[in-house]
Amino acid sequence: MDNLKKLGGCFAEMVENSNSFGAAWKNIPLGHQAFTLMKEGLPLRVKGELTPYTRIVLLNKMMDCMPKRDCARFFREVQEYQLGLFSLMSDEDFPEDMEIDEYEGAAEAYVRSYGEQEHRHGMKRIQDYLDPSVSMEEWCRNYGVGLKFDPVERTQEWEDRIYDVEKECDRILAGERKGMGFCYSYWSTKKAVLARRGIKWNSPSAMNPGVMFD
Repeated sequence: MDNLKKLGGCFAEMVENSNSFGAAWKNIPLGHQAFTLMKEGLPLRVKGELTPYTRIVLLNKMMDCMPKRDCARFFREVQEYQLGLFSLMSDEDFPEDMEIDEYEGAAEAYVRSYGEQEHRHGMKRIQDYLDPSVSMEEWCRNYGVGLKFDPVERTQEWEDRIYDVEKECDRILAGERKGMGFCYSYWSTKKAVLARRGIKWNSPSAMNPGVMFD
């Protein structure tokens, strides 16, 4: 099935990008493509490949390869889709080669790790991030985030433009060694690129005075 091969190709490329320093931004369009293929290009179940169970797991892995806060609205859409999959799961969706005792243990482990209650908690985190009535400081405190960030990162404008911004930064910094201290060159470049697009942004170092970054 062509779309299944395309989906596998998207995931393989996303894993490769996530394992490359500073390349997670490249996964933003790939994530959108993979999600569209999964929703619209394939039946709910593909024998030996896709079930509601594996869709939830694969989409969690996909999101782990992406910069979550740079595409929070997309993540919310993915999570809402995943939530609907819980009601569609059946016993047959679990791996067929498990013995009954192993199956029951695996099912319990699955519920603990990816179950609906935990999923709803993850949705609440994203929803609060996007809620302008929840301040940045309150969000960081509620979810154990140690570093403050510029609230502009929570806006629709940021999400709409961040891929092009990162792409331009990557082009500008292509010849620079990505070692100790690179973050300052990157943040300075990113600030300038954003400014050219009318977005005023404060870097993590500006938002967290006194914190040492390497």
